[in-house]
Amino acid sequence: KKMSALGFRRLARRCASTTVRQPMLRLAKVAVPSTPPVQFVCPWEVIRTSVSVRSQSNFHNVMQAELEEEEKQAERAQTPTIPSGWELKHKTGDSYFTLSKTHHDEKLDVFCQLPDEARGAPAEDGGNEPQEYAFTLTIDRRGKAMEFHVSAIDAELVINGLMMHDDVKTVTDHTANGTFAKDRKYHGPNVAELNAQVVDEMIAFLSSRGVDDDFAAFVGQYAYWKEQHEYENWLRQVTVFTKA
Repeated sequence: KKMSALGFRRLARRCASTTVRQPMLRLAKVAVPSTPPVQFVCPWEVIRTSVSVRSQSNFHNVMQAELEEEEKQAERAQTPTIPSGWELKHKTGDSYFTLSKTHHDEKLDVFCQLPDEARGAPAEDGGNEPQEYAFTLTIDRRGKAMEFHVSAIDAELVINGLMMHDDVKTVTDHTANGTFAKDRKYHGPNVAELNAQVVDEMIAFLSSRGVDDDFAAFVGQYAYWKEQHEYENWLRQVTVFTKA
């Protein structure tokens, strides 16, 4: 018997709706013990660390020995006596010191920057070349100022130059603009080319204010002492920093 088209479609829908159930395979859960991650240490890293620790220890020991040697020197310099009437200021760690005093209606200020090599360089004859300690002296009188550039050379005062300022703030202004303005000012004549009498009167003018050869000697002595003081302080800082 032939099946009608309607009967065929019904049979097809019945077959499509029939679900064939397949047996399911269940896997049993097996506990796998956890293993900690393995850390790999590079042998070169171990060697580098060992060398670094040993180098730091050697550096510390050398600096400690240098500090002890400096502290026990037989010819250890004593703090120079400050000239009468002057007030000295300096702070450990700074590379300069200042001195100040008053003279009638004037205020005198000295600024001394330590040179890079304050210990003196060996001369060709085996001795020490004269060490120069340059400093500036500002004399302020009612807002106007004289700025002397001088040096202490073998306990002798040497005048290198003299600048005049209509406003003392020009001397004390250490900003970039202040330095630029000062550099554009006339710096005065070459003292070495001046008449000998003019130079002598300059020296007498400063001497009457307590700035003479004895003062120059003190500046040189104190600059040497301060450089030694700062050197020992530097050794202590390095020694403490490199201590294991």
